[in-house]
Amino acid sequence: VVRGDAVSLVEVELEPKQRVKAVVTTQALDSLRLEKGRPVLLVVKATDVMVLSL
Repeated sequence: VVRGDAVSLVEVELEPKQRVKAVVTTQALDSLRLEKGRPVLLVVKATDVMVLSL
């Protein structure tokens, strides 16, 4: 997780050497309580990627 003032970068490791990166608002980062090591569920749509807390 790389936190910014307005937007933040979230990197999710699927398997070793397989990662998905997503830009989310910092407000969403706080709402989801995203932090390194926390399990998440990725929802991928052709035009969108959603990151949800587990």
